[in-house]
Amino acid sequence: MKKIITLILILFSTSALTQDYKILHINAKWNKKNTVNLPNKIEGITVDFAILEDQTKSLQEKIQAVPVIILYKENRVVRKWSAGISFKLDINAKEISEAIKEDKEKVYRRKTN
Repeated sequence: MKKIITLILILFSTSALTQDYKILHINAKWNKKNTVNLPNKIEGITVDFAILEDQTKSLQEKIQAVPVIILYKENRVVRKWSAGISFKLDINAKEISEAIKEDKEKVYRRKTN
């Protein structure tokens, strides 16, 4: 019985690690009023929030517009949404969920072909 439980835990942890998505929402202090209203979790993934001014100079230089929402999987950018000249970003949790599902489908198609 212990071996079966151990095997199940190993399989569960392996599958959980293969779907390692992260969501990062960055905005500037001066643009607080345009922070995107997102839930704490989307598709079971925690949404991390960061203030641009609190980040390293190298990261600050890479961000061209705020707010910005970046969807990562295994440390690679899957999708990035950035505000335009209005400094507003019109996006919701459903759009991010759809991007995650599209990426999962893409990965599945690669594996089955």
